[in-house]
Amino acid sequence: AFAGALAAQPKPPKEFQLNFPFNGTRISDEAFEAILAAAEEARSRDAAEVIVTGYADLVGNAADSLAISRTRAERVRQAIFWELRDKENVTFATDAKGERDPVEDTARKSEANRRVVVLVR
Repeated sequence: AFAGALAAQPKPPKEFQLNFPFNGTRISDEAFEAILAAAEEARSRDAAEVIVTGYADLVGNAADSLAISRTRAERVRQAIFWELRDKENVTFATDAKGERDPVEDTARKSEANRRVVVLVR
């Protein structure tokens, strides 16, 4: 009785995480694999929203951390946008958190905090 309703449900959101080297914005080969996976996830949906959020570690001042997290997020957004250049019905949002919302708050120079999170829904 509920099979039709269940089939009509949208796919659940899927999250991808990319890490960056200290003070770096270059997309590594490993990070590029996550970009390709995120693009493929967006391509598999009739309409997709791609939300890209950049973060930084806890080293340095807050303004610099915010700037580097913004650059990381924008580079990832551009790469996903390029991979989806022929796909319609995709919207993008980019955000930068800087030092806010660390994964590890005890390790100031933690690679886990130097990340971009891509949410595809």
